[in-house]
Amino acid sequence: MHFERVWQTMQSADEQEQKELLLGAMKAFIGKGFHVNVGNFKTRSYACPAEDYNFAIINYNGLVYKCNGRSLTPETSEGKLLEDGTIEWNQTALSKRLGKTTFENPMCLKCKMLPVCMGPCSQKCIEFEEKDLHRACLLRGLGMSLEEYLKLWAEQLIIANHIRHY
Repeated sequence: MHFERVWQTMQSADEQEQKELLLGAMKAFIGKGFHVNVGNFKTRSYACPAEDYNFAIINYNGLVYKCNGRSLTPETSEGKLLEDGTIEWNQTALSKRLGKTTFENPMCLKCKMLPVCMGPCSQKCIEFEEKDLHRACLLRGLGMSLEEYLKLWAEQLIIANHIRHY
């Protein structure tokens, strides 16, 4: 079960109430044996599938995208599907997205969570200037403190280990 913060509601929700609801829901799923994660924290070699060269979203009209977290319009297209099934990428856009790892910035390089976060997604790195990347930091969107997150993660490991032994 993957929980992702709906950024559109961040300003309209009571933070403490939302935190309690999130933790309660996650603990309920864990208690039923589900594997739960929140935000983008999981061990991997990239922040988002869009950073994988071979990842593509192909729209009904043959336009190709890397990010499905934005509107799929002709203006945001990063390539097109050709008759032979190959993709003709916009090399400028692709280079901008994949030319630098998402954590190549001072904020991420100092962060303890870098190995399980890998920085903001490439889309946010494109949209934000480096000085504003803190706005895209995954720790900010967790909906809980790092301590609460780590406790929940440990609780989940204990429950999962217990279930496997029965």
